Formats: sequence, structure tokens, C-alpha cells
Amino acid sequence: MSSQQRWHKHSGSESVAEALKVLNPTAKQWDAIDTIMENHITCLTGAVRSGKTWSILFAIPLLIHEHRNQNILISAKTLANIERNILGPLRQIYGAKYVGQVKNKKEVTLFGKVCWLV
Repeated sequence: MSSQQRWHKHSGSESVAEALKVLNPTAKQWDAIDTIMENHITCLTGAVRSGKTWSILFAIPLLIHEHRNQNILISAKTLANIERNILGPLRQIYGAKYVGQVKNKKEVTLFGKVCWLV
């Protein structure tokens, strides 16, 4: 199932419906999201402005919705990088209702699910 089909399948979820209102991915971005969704571990690398951050910001609500019963880990070189590059933009897009504040420097609640940070 493509990411586009997954989004429409989960469009009843409030956070997913909110994302659909805000974001309008291109075909290239859908391809990147498909790659993210097909893997249990995703390591994003590539040139500046190649769509890495945008793709993960779009995919996170869907990943959390589909893997609600599993552990979710977000990793970066530093926790400050996670805050600046992932959590901050997620808050701007989806709001504080769906993207919590970091607790104990190791966890954050995203879309109702506690996620681990390393």
C-alpha cells in the first residue's frame, strides 16, 4: 500500500486529517514518504534541501498511528538537533496539542504516543 493510500485510509484520525489540510506533497515527496514507511529503521541522508525533513515531518503522524503498540525511537547527533529539526517544525505544523515538550531529556509525547529520544 502506498503512503498516499495509507493517508486516505487513516484520514479519520484527527492528526492525520490535520496533516492533510496543511501539507500537499509532490510525487517526489510521496516517493520519499513511501521509502520511510516501508522500513522499520529509517536513516535519512542526502543533500541539503533534498526533502528529508519535510518527508519525515509528513510521515511521523502516520508512522505513530500505524505503530501505536510498538516502541518509537527518534535519534540524532544531539537532542538539540531533534528539538530544532523535528519537534519544533512538528509543533509549528500540527500544534502543541499533538507535539509535547521533551521530558527528562529522553521522551516526548507525539500524537498521543510516548516516543523515546536518543
